Amino acid sequence: MPDPGHAAAVFAQSRPGTEAVTQRIGAHSAQVILVAPSGEWLREVVGSLEEALTLCERLGLAHHDTWPDALRRSMTSFRRSPEDWARAPYPERRA
Repeated sequence: MPDPGHAAAVFAQSRPGTEAVTQRIGAHSAQVILVAPSGEWLREVVGSLEEALTLCERLGLAHHDTWPDALRRSMTSFRRSPEDWARAPYPERRA
């Protein structure tokens, strides 16, 4: 079974300055949203809020339980490239 944090580790290591926001989703799981300085982001779902915090600490990321304004603005201003859209899992979203 692959490490559930592998994609997050690759993302964070290849984008210095990445920060994370942790949020509970549902009764038994949580999400870690990694946001690079460019605004590019990655969402990772884990089993609990404790697992989310452990993942952030393992990756050495600054993490927040709310959305700081600068991080929110950075993420919402990010625009995916046409090449990235072409690799998207939803064909109807291709550029």
